Amino acid sequence: MSRGPSAILSRALCRAADAAGVRVEVVAASASDWASATFVAARHQMRLAASASPALDAWLALLPTADIVMPGHVLAELSVVRSWPTSAAPVEIDLSALTLAA
Repeated sequence: MSRGPSAILSRALCRAADAAGVRVEVVAASASDWASATFVAARHQMRLAASASPALDAWLALLPTADIVMPGHVLAELSVVRSWPTSAAPVEIDLSALTLAA
């Protein structure tokens, strides 16, 4: 996996999912630089895939308020944009996030 905020966020989300008993795979991830007068940050768009389960539903419901640890970064905002089952077994989940450099 590459370096940078997207890779750090991807690993952090996978660890958080594992801790909740859910296995997720990062299917796609992109980030664009974002800044304000006081912050240097990145906006992220991610797509995850996972098997449908009650544990996945519970994890997704709590994800926007979860404490996701990212070394050197702060997860300022995370939202589940949408999730849907695919024609195959996995559920695909689109996420949007904002990370700040610590």
